[in-house]
Amino acid sequence: MTFFPSPEAPGCALTIGVFDGVHLGHQALLEAVAAAGPHPTVITFSQNPKRALAPASYAGDLSSPRQKEELLCGRGIARVIPLDFSEALCNMEGSDFISLVMQAWQPRFIAVGEHFCCGRGRGMDAAVLLAWCAARGIEAQALPALRAAGGVVSSSRIREALAAGDIALAEALLGRRLEIDLRGITPRGAGPRRWAYDLSEAGLLAPAAGVYTALSAGKETRVEVEGTRILSPEPRAEKVTIVARGP
Repeated sequence: MTFFPSPEAPGCALTIGVFDGVHLGHQALLEAVAAAGPHPTVITFSQNPKRALAPASYAGDLSSPRQKEELLCGRGIARVIPLDFSEALCNMEGSDFISLVMQAWQPRFIAVGEHFCCGRGRGMDAAVLLAWCAARGIEAQALPALRAAGGVVSSSRIREALAAGDIALAEALLGRRLEIDLRGITPRGAGPRRWAYDLSEAGLLAPAAGVYTALSAGKETRVEVEGTRILSPEPRAEKVTIVARGP
């Protein structure tokens, strides 16, 4: 496995993670990295590792790769490095993976969440990473899990909220409205003035079935969720913001 550093890479501040949804907990990490600078960098994955490791039970992503990059850069990140979660990466020891990251990007600062882990068998956790960095003179920080709306902020908790149709809770954990990226999904006719966008085409998670108040192209509208499909009156929607369940 090879990393290709750019001339600007040495001395960067970086963080590593999936960053699905770029929720409030992720945002705290991004702020730490952006403040530490220079060249704040995120190393992430082109697909969620859970999709590769347990595809039968994985319902979908909270954000598309394009949307995730936009959200990351909107938080002060200068460079996003999406790695393919290949079999070779999956079977790599955590220390080997981190060594390759250090060799390629030569960071002077690393921030991760306290529940960070990487490598085969989740062999390198946050405590091991901090010790590894300290032995090499690299400043490193493990941020505590952020709490909001009565619990720990996590992508899994947001998925549970969406499965229950609890848009308000999902918004509270995301720190913004729930925006679903429809770019790249082919709309298909689904009746008079209705077009179906199948989120499974983009590997995205759909909220619970039902009717939702939404915003599309700056206008309030109603959309319906059926399985993995969003039924919309907009024939060329790029994004839809889910506001609340019910008409």
